[in-house]
Amino acid sequence: MRKFAVVLALFASLPFPAYADFQAGVAAVKRMDYATAHAEFRPLAEKGLAAAQTNLGLLYSKGWGVPVDDAHALKWYRLAAKQNQPIAQNNLGAMFIKGIGGPKDEVFGTMWLILAAGNKYAAATKALEAQEKRLTVRQIEIARQLAELWKEKQSIRIKAFN
Repeated sequence: MRKFAVVLALFASLPFPAYADFQAGVAAVKRMDYATAHAEFRPLAEKGLAAAQTNLGLLYSKGWGVPVDDAHALKWYRLAAKQNQPIAQNNLGAMFIKGIGGPKDEVFGTMWLILAAGNKYAAATKALEAQEKRLTVRQIEIARQLAELWKEKQSIRIKAFN
C-alpha cells in the first residue's frame, strides 16, 4: 500500500497530456504489474517528468519489473530531485548516506534530506532528525549551507527563464 501512496502522491506535478500515461503506470503499480509500469513511466521520464523519474528510480531500486540497478535508480532520482521532487530528494539522500549506487557521502545525502524536508516530505524530516544525531555539528552546518546554495542556484535558474 505504501508504494501506491508514493506513486499517487506524485500526481500533483503532472502536465495534462501526460496524465493518461502516468495514470496507466499507477494502475499497473496498483496491480503489481511492474513491467507495464516501467513501460508507461519510461517515456515520460525521458521527457523530463519528475514524477515518472521518481517512479523509475523506485522500480530500479526495488527491482520491480526490472533487475535491481542502483546506478539507474540514482540517475532517475537525481533527475527528479533536481526538479525539486521531494520523494526523489529523500530517496537520493538515503542512497548517498548509505553509499548505494555511488559514493557514500553523508553530508551530501543530508543536504538532499534537508531539501526534501523543506518541501514538507515527512519521511525526510524523520530521516533528517536521525542524521542530526549521527553527524557532527560541523557536518550538519555544511549540509545546510549546501542546501541553501542549491536553492539559490535553482532560484537563479527560474529567474533566467522568466
